[in-house]
Amino acid sequence: MSTQEHSLFQSRISRRSLLIGGGAAALGLATARSSSLARFPTPYANPDGLVSAAWVMQHADQIKLVAFMPVETFEAGHIPGSARIDAPELTVASTADASITAWQSQVEGTLTRLNLAPGDTVVIYDDGSLFGARLWWILDLLGHADKRILNGGMAAWQAARGEIETGPSTVTSSAGDYAGTLDHAKLATRTDVLMSLGDPRFTLIDAREAAAFQVGHIPHAINYDFSYNAEAGPVAVWKSADLLNALYAGLGITPDKRVVSYCYSGVHSCVTYFTLKMLGYPDVRVYTGSWDEWKTNPYYPREAGSSSSLKNAPVRQSTQIRVGDSLLES
Repeated sequence: MSTQEHSLFQSRISRRSLLIGGGAAALGLATARSSSLARFPTPYANPDGLVSAAWVMQHADQIKLVAFMPVETFEAGHIPGSARIDAPELTVASTADASITAWQSQVEGTLTRLNLAPGDTVVIYDDGSLFGARLWWILDLLGHADKRILNGGMAAWQAARGEIETGPSTVTSSAGDYAGTLDHAKLATRTDVLMSLGDPRFTLIDAREAAAFQVGHIPHAINYDFSYNAEAGPVAVWKSADLLNALYAGLGITPDKRVVSYCYSGVHSCVTYFTLKMLGYPDVRVYTGSWDEWKTNPYYPREAGSSSSLKNAPVRQSTQIRVGDSLLES
């Protein structure tokens, strides 16, 4: 995670209000379904990606815990037995083939240091940033079968009165080297994105906040802030499947498309990736080079202002409606 990303997160974590595009279609869909969603919530298509604090307590001797947070945050308090990592240790600046190959080797060395093996059940948690999804995507990319995210992160653990320890991690490297098999169907390169622009079978999501999107973005991208995948409040748990499905469908982001998410440097966009995988979207990829890579080439196209995909949407009045237990502003 870049310094810019971290400062943006710190300033915005307490105000995850939801403002999205999508016009009257999204508003009508949400309104029609609001009463039934509260009574009969639909489970996620792939629910195993999220676990509760109680589940972690029950399986403590069968899992490997990884905290995704800065060292000073970790040492101030973490779940006992956790390894620790943060976004800068997993960054890749270029999506060129040679760069990705070198990055995979580096990442596998990092996973070895975290005492992880491909057969482990890994539970990732963060400090409320949702950025643990970055490690989840990397494990998914490498073919790691059993990886989960603690829903609500460290705040959920504290709310459940889980044991907390302070100081540095005591986890040591595993005896064997971590070796994965990179699945290119979960990764988008700069060339992949460029060649797909304008293709109706392709959907590009910019997971940054609206202000950054309006300054400059990849053409045809739809802006959906990564933080809107979670509920507002001190414990940032993921929104319900019903609400998320309605929100993404209202933006025209549907499972029949190839969906690619990007952000600044591939951290925020992994939250979008994880969310869509939970919802059962079959073809989701992360453009891990993201805007930081895209903007380095002056010949690559850029746009500013509102999403080109929504330019013809009707002008909307600011209206608040309730969908289940969540307030949707449209």
